[in-house]
This record gives sequence, structure tokens and C-alpha cells, in this order.
Amino acid sequence: TSGRSDDNEEVINYRLQEYEEKTLPVLEFYKDRGKFVAIDGMQSIDQTFTEITEKIDTALRKDLLNIVMLGYPGSGRGTQAKMLAERYDLDYISTGDLLFEEVKSGSPMGELVKGYIEREEIVPDEYVIRLIERHIHENPTSRGFIFKGFDFLVKNADLVLGAFIGMKAAMLAVSIYTQKTAIAAALT
Repeated sequence: TSGRSDDNEEVINYRLQEYEEKTLPVLEFYKDRGKFVAIDGMQSIDQTFTEITEKIDTALRKDLLNIVMLGYPGSGRGTQAKMLAERYDLDYISTGDLLFEEVKSGSPMGELVKGYIEREEIVPDEYVIRLIERHIHENPTSRGFIFKGFDFLVKNADLVLGAFIGMKAAMLAVSIYTQKTAIAAALT
């Protein structure tokens, strides 16, 4: 399994359904704006990484590089995002990590987020957006950002693009496509 405590058939099927209903429209959003590349996730980790880096090298003609990682749960987008962040000296932004760090801080927002997590509810986008904006503003010298876990709604994709309006920035959405059956097998 992936090592997640919630890996079971019901949860995996729900996560796959969520991807199809919420993330696929985001993929189309980036496609329509010419900011999308598809990567074959059925290759080895190294081959996938090489293919992604070739696409990124092409996009690096601008000063700031921002990448949104998309893919089915278990497709390797987190692994690839961390490797890419290191290679290109980008700040890796995992919304899950931001949320857990905020809870750990004991801040007022952290307490609100903690309540949602304890009730096993989805944290509202407004909290996630505030955390991402804060992270971006706290890192003014960053060469760019790589986003993982903030791909669930098209409106969020628009917000990510909007955060960089007026900046000389390349924005690229990378989707690691895999077969659902391979993902389900890998997660169970």
C-alpha cells in the first residue's frame, strides 16, 4: 500500500471519484489556457521525472516558475513534486502539510482547521487559500512554487494563476496520467 492509514477499497474508490469530478475540470482549465502537459505515469519514477524535467526546462524561459501537479491519488505526484522542487530550487507547497503545520502552531486558524480535521470534514478552500497566499508572501525571493494538493476545484486554479498576475512567471500544470486499475492496485 501507499502507507496511508486510510487505504481501503471504499476510500480509494471515493478518492478516485473525487479526482474525476473535481480535478479533471482543473486539468481542462489549464489545457484551455495552454499551460498543461501530460506525463505518462506508467513509466518508471526516473523516466517520469526525466519527461517532466524536459517539459519544465522548456518553460524556464521566464523568471519565476510555478507548477501545479495533478494526477490520480497514488500516481506519484507528491514524489515527483519533491524531486522537481529540489532540482529547480522551487518551494514545494503541499496543502496537507500547510494545514497540519497550521494546526501544530496553535494559531486561531490552526484551531479552526483542527476542528475540521477532527470531524473528518474537508477544510474550506478559504483557509487553504489564505495559507498558500501567506506562504507565497513569506518567500519573496523564491524562484517559484510547486503546488500539490490544491487542484480540487477550477476556481482554485484561477486563484493560483491570479496570485501571479503582473509577475514575469511561467505557470505549468503537470498531470501524471495512470490507469485507475494500476492506482487501485498500488494503494491496496
